[in-house]
Amino acid sequence: MHRERIEAHLASGGEGRWVVIVDQPLSFDLVRSTNVERLLGERAATEGTYTRVRLSIAAVTVVSGSIETQALGPSAPVVVTRPFRVHAGQTTSVFLDFDGARSLVAKTGGGYSFEPRLHISVSDPGPRSSSSPAVLRPAIAFS
Repeated sequence: MHRERIEAHLASGGEGRWVVIVDQPLSFDLVRSTNVERLLGERAATEGTYTRVRLSIAAVTVVSGSIETQALGPSAPVVVTRPFRVHAGQTTSVFLDFDGARSLVAKTGGGYSFEPRLHISVSDPGPRSSSSPAVLRPAIAFS
């Protein structure tokens, strides 16, 4: 799976807005990454309530032996609703947990489709200096 960006929806302060959390392209092997957790980065974040996480997937490639096949993936970003709060001076970790085996579906006529089965969990904020900005730390896990 080739990921383009991860965003979180900040609902605090008026109408709300999408905030880019990670915008560097990154690839993952969903088969070999079972029971693996990987930190995607760390970003200073605006304190407030976030309601959704949006994941943009660029492509999904299925490798069988030496044959590579492009899987039909989502045409729009994947949005998962999971409210969480980011507090000033604390680190909040957000885990995107993929079920790789259930996300890749063999199609009847051949080929594959990628239908992400994704769960989000949030850790309790870790303490930081009260003068430090709020930090959002996204991580991805595969089960």
